Amino acid sequence: MQLIERALSLLALACVGSGVSLVYYGYGRLLARGGDRTRALARLRLALKVGLPVTYVLAVITMTATGWLEVVDAVVAWVPLGETIVGNVLALVLLLGTPALAVVVAYLGALPVVVDLRNLTVSPTRVVLLLARSVAGLVALFVVLLLALGAVVDPLLATLPAGVVVLVASVGMVVSLLWATPLVVRLLQPTRRPDDDERERIAALLERTGLDGVGVRILRASDANHAFAVLRGLPLPRRHLFVTDYLLECADDDRLRALLALQAGRARTFHLESRLTITIGLVLGVVAPTLESLPGRSWLVSVAAGIVGLVALWQGRRLVYRGDAYAASRVGTDAVVDALEWQCAINDRPLTWSRRQEIVRMEPSPARRIGRLRERSG
Repeated sequence: MQLIERALSLLALACVGSGVSLVYYGYGRLLARGGDRTRALARLRLALKVGLPVTYVLAVITMTATGWLEVVDAVVAWVPLGETIVGNVLALVLLLGTPALAVVVAYLGALPVVVDLRNLTVSPTRVVLLLARSVAGLVALFVVLLLALGAVVDPLLATLPAGVVVLVASVGMVVSLLWATPLVVRLLQPTRRPDDDERERIAALLERTGLDGVGVRILRASDANHAFAVLRGLPLPRRHLFVTDYLLECADDDRLRALLALQAGRARTFHLESRLTITIGLVLGVVAPTLESLPGRSWLVSVAAGIVGLVALWQGRRLVYRGDAYAASRVGTDAVVDALEWQCAINDRPLTWSRRQEIVRMEPSPARRIGRLRERSG
């Protein structure tokens, strides 16, 4: 019976992954026929952002329905580890990690289209390994988060009101995620230390941006033609700047300086911290009444939290405008505008976004940002 359940669960996993893979392949080829490469890539990326999480959820549901929980219990009991922390970790990894294979298989359907549209020379094997690494890293982080929440929240619930626990958990999650983000980036993507020439170049360019006291790591993304720089970590002097090797290879000093100045502007306006806080607050505010943390008409609290959260995300775009203005004050408006246009072009990303994308990202489109910069400069 266990053999049948295991076979059915793995068959469900294969069907979900391969089915979504075929859908992505057909959809990608259909988009490619339109002739607009940037638009096709934008739509395919959106489909991946929405579809891959849905694929994972479908894999979890179908595998659970076909007996995967019983298989996991049998494996843990066979090891045996019982109710130890090691047994709990093994159970969570098997339960949450195995369905993630469907995500890797599903992405393979979109890969040929992405390679053709972006003229990449990346090896499919390398892409699969990188994606598998990212998925495995995310599963590991989720397992750690679940174990940490169980170890912290349960004792707090025994001594504090549920509403206070939700608030404490929210603050703890924001601080923990900000602190762990540099580690997460290095876990999910291959990085290296900059060589002497790269270190000297970046240090010289940072002098005019007002971005001091940062650790620098190089993201290996040249095979995927990704050119970007991001700043991660708690808002303390020692943050971590991640720069892709492809950006260092393709960008001249003026453009690279402008892109670093934009990251400095984001840091000064606390855009990432605000976005993370608003998002976690929105989610917890909506689900808190289901935890019976509030008496009476708690659904009104959920509605109010949703409205306030969406308004905050919408208004949070102003932080990006302020960051852009700061960057322009350091390196000049023309340099910032040129860097934004160049980055969109080299990454095959559109200058304009939908209003929904702006709200979700808490960020106006590059076209709106460019328009605002030119208005400010007169």
